Amino acid sequence: MRRSARAIWTGRSGPSKWHGRPCGGITLSWGTAHLAVEEGWDPNVKDDAVMGAGIVGMSTAMLLLERGANVTIYAKALSPETTSNIAGGQWWPASVYQDSMVDDAYRAKHVAASRFAFQRFQLLTGPEYGVTWEVNYVLSDEAKPNTPAPKGGPMHEFVVNERDYEPGELSFNAPFAKSFDTMMVDTPYYLRVLERDIRLRGGKIVVQSFDDVAQVAALPETVVFNCTGLSAGALFGDTVITPARGQQVILQPQAEIDYNIITGSHAYMFGRRDGVALGGTFQKGNRSLEPSAEDAAMILAENRALFERPRLEI
Repeated sequence: MRRSARAIWTGRSGPSKWHGRPCGGITLSWGTAHLAVEEGWDPNVKDDAVMGAGIVGMSTAMLLLERGANVTIYAKALSPETTSNIAGGQWWPASVYQDSMVDDAYRAKHVAASRFAFQRFQLLTGPEYGVTWEVNYVLSDEAKPNTPAPKGGPMHEFVVNERDYEPGELSFNAPFAKSFDTMMVDTPYYLRVLERDIRLRGGKIVVQSFDDVAQVAALPETVVFNCTGLSAGALFGDTVITPARGQQVILQPQAEIDYNIITGSHAYMFGRRDGVALGGTFQKGNRSLEPSAEDAAMILAENRALFERPRLEI
């Protein structure tokens, strides 16, 4: 949209069907950034501004720098104080849109963004960026556990090494299971390295918050990419943007936990090198950043139950 000869590109997302999963902000960061840059890129404009230093803002800045732009990131918070720092980091574009509110054109764009992000993250796998491949075990009481994308569907190309297990084949406390592989992003480490790369390419970062659109219009750059996430609602008067609160419990790192667990309820477990992340919650409309003792107890109890052996009846 245009405001006072200033172009501002932005986007939003909402919840999807495959509930109980972490959101797709980390996953789609490169795809989201690519869509915005494709639309907002002007080769005649050399100075671009990016609002926000979360993973979407950083990814957008990097793509602009790769095209030769001079980029300044404006953000009220930097890593480790961003929401991206506390994301689970599993690569899968879940909780991204509400199915009843989108059309086929949007779904096609969603697949294209997922594909771009999938390919970009694959280029970053390895110790330098903290991106690794891990197996995900989907546990269920049903004979055919849900998968993130059904066979024959447009998103199934991202389900790698899918496998079904017989009851009792795995040691988890669940009768049925299947697995597939995804990438895991060690988000705190990854964001630090991405910020390093941006600075090495000449990108600038300015700590600054925005209270109204007039302050955005006062920026020296004529093209602005809005990557402020939930804050965009108040800043641009968008009443549709809705928060969804997620809480995790982080345990000490365990080298042997090099896999993930996903269930159809709240419980999930991600084995990361900086700690074992247990989830979780997905509370629409709740914008509180304060940890809840009740939620923590629920998360621990549900994850503990996945490893407890049922008692034998005598």
